[in-house]
Amino acid sequence: MFEANENLVKILLSNGFIDTTSGVDKTKGKRTFKLLKNSKKKIHFDNINIRVLNSNKGFESKSVLSEEDLKAILLYFKLSSSDFKELNSDNILEFNEANERIKSLRREYLRLQATDGNLLRRVKLERIIELYDSFKFN
Repeated sequence: MFEANENLVKILLSNGFIDTTSGVDKTKGKRTFKLLKNSKKKIHFDNINIRVLNSNKGFESKSVLSEEDLKAILLYFKLSSSDFKELNSDNILEFNEANERIKSLRREYLRLQATDGNLLRRVKLERIIELYDSFKFN
């Protein structure tokens, strides 16, 4: 389980995020992280809450993240929008939906692999699954 603390900060920084927290927010115990400095997508620690802001489309918030939730966050930031649409057709992060879709994509990928089906689809699913599986947290 992951909370809004230094352990999670280290994980985000090691995955290419930059700390864009203002000096005022740091004194209030808040933190903000982006993959790119001018990106609209951001992760915000509001004391104990971890919020993932979906551009102008709202946010997902939890006080404790499971490993699957954290992997879904990293996918949201690192996948292209066309690939992430496989997890949510509106291209926003919703933890439960993203986690269920990963399981479904795995099953679909295995079926396509077994039947030597649709190569383009198989390659896309493989790219998503390999990225998801590449996230390791110690």
